[in-house]
Amino acid sequence: MRSYATMIMAQAGRKISFRTEGISLPNARTAPVINMLKYFLHEYGEFNCSKINVIQYDDFIYHDLGSLAFCKKSGAAPAVELMPDTFFFESRGYENIRDAVLSDKLPNWSQKQDIVFWRGSSTAHPTLSNGARISEINQIPRVNLCLTMKHIQNSDAAIMHSWGGFPFDHKEAVQWLCSKDIFRPGISMLEHAKYRYLIDIDGQACAWSFLEKLLLGSCVLKIKSPFEQWFYKNLVPWQHYIPIESDLSDLEEKITWCRTHENEAKEIGHEGQNFALCETLEVAGRKTIESIAKTSIPMDSFL
Repeated sequence: MRSYATMIMAQAGRKISFRTEGISLPNARTAPVINMLKYFLHEYGEFNCSKINVIQYDDFIYHDLGSLAFCKKSGAAPAVELMPDTFFFESRGYENIRDAVLSDKLPNWSQKQDIVFWRGSSTAHPTLSNGARISEINQIPRVNLCLTMKHIQNSDAAIMHSWGGFPFDHKEAVQWLCSKDIFRPGISMLEHAKYRYLIDIDGQACAWSFLEKLLLGSCVLKIKSPFEQWFYKNLVPWQHYIPIESDLSDLEEKITWCRTHENEAKEIGHEGQNFALCETLEVAGRKTIESIAKTSIPMDSFL
């Protein structure tokens, strides 16, 4: 995945403007990021910098230069600071789910169905962990998850109506998924709350819905990932979520553990929810301000 923008940020008092090198504005990729950064800079304190700064931002990074990114390889690129994804920002930190939690409008544990649930798109990194490129539909990790869960009691995993990202004929791919009974309509994230156990699995990189799932108070089983987002470093496996090996070799075992240790699974769901409730828009915004200060480059340093 490539870098999308080097931003030149000009600040005069509290007024901030941006331009991007070689990219016209407004731009579908950069505009949401600029809106988020402008909001954070305006709302969460003074930004101590020279009049003009350079901010490098990437969707995902393969370098070790000072930069902001949504996602990176875990433990890699220490000079890269992570910022919230734009879904988190545009939803004001998943405000609708937070409101439902705080007003007790979500099902409590006893009201949740004893079902392991996942619904998502077909996105995936084009290469497998062994370096080989994906050439068959069933090699896509999310498709493999759906096929694996077909053999697990009280589970429901399927690819949503959207399909894309790989050189497979769309019609044939959909027919294949339907023949395996793993192609179904999507549901809202709030509807996920009716299930006790939710799966989180990467797509192209991190699934941006992980924090949403934690907010729901269900027990989240997270497929191990080589990637991390801005809040990952404070997450603790077996406290906030249950880790699953990337090859799914322990998936059924961990699901069985959840059902035979229901009180522990319930507590993990509760702890995960409390963690997510603390990761508010303001908290994430203030962290981003610190990250901008660490990674931006005063233009006068080039003079």
